[in-house]
Amino acid sequence: MDSMDTIRALYDYDGTGFQRSTSSDSIDSMDNWLTTHSTRISTMYDHTAFVHIINYQITMIVEEIQKTTDLSKLSRDLKAIMNSWVRTRTWYNQDKMSKFEHCLRNVVTKEMRRQTIERLEQQDMPSFPVNEDDLCYELEQAFSRLTSSEFWDMDADLTAEAKSWVTNHGESLIESDFDRPFSWFSSRTMSTQYQLPHMSKHTNNIDVVLLKVLAIDVKHESGWACSICLKNNSENPVCVKTECGHIYHHKCLADCKRAFLEQKENSCKTCVPCPLCRAPVS
Repeated sequence: MDSMDTIRALYDYDGTGFQRSTSSDSIDSMDNWLTTHSTRISTMYDHTAFVHIINYQITMIVEEIQKTTDLSKLSRDLKAIMNSWVRTRTWYNQDKMSKFEHCLRNVVTKEMRRQTIERLEQQDMPSFPVNEDDLCYELEQAFSRLTSSEFWDMDADLTAEAKSWVTNHGESLIESDFDRPFSWFSSRTMSTQYQLPHMSKHTNNIDVVLLKVLAIDVKHESGWACSICLKNNSENPVCVKTECGHIYHHKCLADCKRAFLEQKENSCKTCVPCPLCRAPVS
């Protein structure tokens, strides 16, 4: 049974759309329906059939927010936390993702689920139940909703998420973190920067899980040396193969990408050049 068949097993499916069963042993009253429709919609949202589109939408939303957010308008507490990460040189977590992006992704994930399920519940009726097409439509519309302050107070949720990170990881702030706008000094441009020192990774509609599997599976010939560090082995021996066919240590390529995107003139770019042939690498 494939993923769609599994979802359809929750319903009586007539071949053209989801039809909620009205048999006496599946529903006895409107009250029963009202108590089960929320669970039914949540189950549909959480089904593995929709994992890819949900993750892709989350990534696109996170990327857009990081491109367009006016950092000066973020809460004082959030800017202080961000300043503390810069001050302690811990902007990135152990997975090489910025802590800001990690927290943002968490709140976007929660808010997209909440809004989507809430909107589907408002549309759901016994005679016309919502189905997978309705869910896909709402997921597509989530981009415009979650990148607009009209539909979501992102700052409050993001501040709370960042505070949780600080508490859970035993981090501390000092008074000077609160006394200035978010900023960091770039040793490359020798100037103070007031935008995020990174850009999120654009997956180009490729499953992130698949990318991780491919990275682990990449093999290289004996005597091979990474063209970035010029070594066969490194602290992180996992290798990745670019779209143009070149193999690098994962950590070496990630460091090159980060250095490229931290440069002011490249801040709006989503691809970086291959270190060998200069072909775009997403």
